[in-house]
Amino acid sequence: MSLLNSLLENKELLGAVASQLGTDENKAGGVVSSLGAELLGKVKSNIASPDVDSSGLESLISGGNFGSLLENASSFLGSPDVESSGIEALSHITGSKDGSRAVAAKVAEKTGFDLSSIKKLLPMIAPMLLGALSKKSAGSGGSLLSMLDQDGDGDTDLGDIMGLAKNLF
Repeated sequence: MSLLNSLLENKELLGAVASQLGTDENKAGGVVSSLGAELLGKVKSNIASPDVDSSGLESLISGGNFGSLLENASSFLGSPDVESSGIEALSHITGSKDGSRAVAAKVAEKTGFDLSSIKKLLPMIAPMLLGALSKKSAGSGGSLLSMLDQDGDGDTDLGDIMGLAKNLF
């Protein structure tokens, strides 16, 4: 199962996103897919870049508390920890509030949902994505970067993002 599919197949997450947006689960799935792909692209670029200290992000993925979120989505999404966990995850994924705003703006433009609604979803989606990455990296036995290199060409680029997202469109 691809990383993004693990988010899209989580009914609790889709229900929470649909409720937040005031829409159905199909449209919510499109937003989750877009947010997941954008955030995954940030994760990959941070880990691949020699100019970015990604040790905090890698630590969150490899030993973090996010690995069980997909199985316990309903309790996580209903807890007061969603925002603090989301902010922690986003700080490592996007690097700043401006980085998070840029992701939200891109997804809002792509999906047609308003920017403020998309910004509210980021703290919900980011930890779930790190949970999916944590589970996949635990099962892969290789490095996180090699796991994200979908086409096996030794680097992580747009082709890898498209490889992760191709089953969604």
